Amino acid sequence: MKIGIDLDDVLADSLPHYLQAFNRRFGLDVELADGAWRIADRFPHIPRQEADEFFTELIADGFFSSRSLIPHAKEAVETLADAVSAFLVVLAVPITVL
Repeated sequence: MKIGIDLDDVLADSLPHYLQAFNRRFGLDVELADGAWRIADRFPHIPRQEADEFFTELIADGFFSSRSLIPHAKEAVETLADAVSAFLVVLAVPITVL
């Protein structure tokens, strides 16, 4: 059996930091309860290209690799890996998997 484990908001809290960067970049005040990874889609005044550039810059600046792990996440993955073949799923752009 193989189990895929997402990194963002499963092993590391990324969305709160993403929203902080998003709010700074676009001069907004989106709260965590209203947050989402494709949050720019909710603001038609933000051009798609500018939103994409923002995300690309985050990746280039090491945003995702600099997130701290959620407490005990590492130990949980190690325990799981002892029982099954576990692997991490890391995507540059969020997608929906059916």
